[in-house]
Amino acid sequence: ETCAALGLVFFSQELYQAEGKGCYGDVIENTLYNTVLAALGKDGKHFFYTNPMEMKPYFYKANPQRFHLKARRPKWHSCACCPPNIARTLGGLGKYILGENEDTVFIQMFAQCTGDFKGKGGNLHIQMETNYPWSGDVELEISGVGKSRIAIRIPGWCKDWKLCVNGRQLEEICYEDGYAYLPYNGSGMRVGLHMEMMPVVLQSNPRIIYNLGKAAVMRGPILYCIEEKDNGKYLEELRIRRNPGIKIKEKKILGTGVLLQVEGVRKAGSEEDLRPYYTGQESSRETFLTAIPYFLWGNRGEGEMLVWILRE
Repeated sequence: ETCAALGLVFFSQELYQAEGKGCYGDVIENTLYNTVLAALGKDGKHFFYTNPMEMKPYFYKANPQRFHLKARRPKWHSCACCPPNIARTLGGLGKYILGENEDTVFIQMFAQCTGDFKGKGGNLHIQMETNYPWSGDVELEISGVGKSRIAIRIPGWCKDWKLCVNGRQLEEICYEDGYAYLPYNGSGMRVGLHMEMMPVVLQSNPRIIYNLGKAAVMRGPILYCIEEKDNGKYLEELRIRRNPGIKIKEKKILGTGVLLQVEGVRKAGSEEDLRPYYTGQESSRETFLTAIPYFLWGNRGEGEMLVWILRE
């Protein structure tokens, strides 16, 4: 539910301010990219109240218990809490990107932005350049005085990263509670952060029975899904390989994003296969599953969608 996701963002922000731990930034980032943005149509005028992990329009429309799950974002809702809640959150996004305490500036999220901070003896200015979340490269230009440390959150999804200061890679870095801390002496500094951003296959806890035998795909902070538009009807016929090859396609969809092509198979159909039950082995053919960022689903017409995909 969209407002519940926004509540998680607000709560995590309070915990971050109280404890200063990067894990709360991970929750904020994951929720903003994969639920809050998913609730908002690409045109900015249509909204999901709920954000399902799968969509089968013909089934949900006929099932009163699933009628609240929509294949298209409605323009408005009888209980219209989500649209203004999304608007006020995105309008105040700056406080989730940069933060500060008495002696430290925190880079909490990565986005094209500038920030100014007042401190003892003067002001500090930060300019951030990045194509995140599609690229793991972030450039910071820091000038002025007033703070003695810069803290950069290293996302929990990132297992391989490096920092450069004024063109030189750092070998020893103070890392604590999800942040890389850099001393700053007020003479200006250029910082480059590189985060390796390879696709990964997720599996869920086996006690989540609805996801047994299934997998999902992420790249960086972005959750992916498959849609009928790219993969044809009956997405339940598709399977992900146990150790799939995944190709990154720098092809934009709806003006943004990176596509993934995931190695898999499709169960081949026949007249016998269409019976409710049958004996014998399944036949299948190799294919690639085209995956798009989950937050973009439902923008190209009504159709099926899956996040958790059966494994071969």
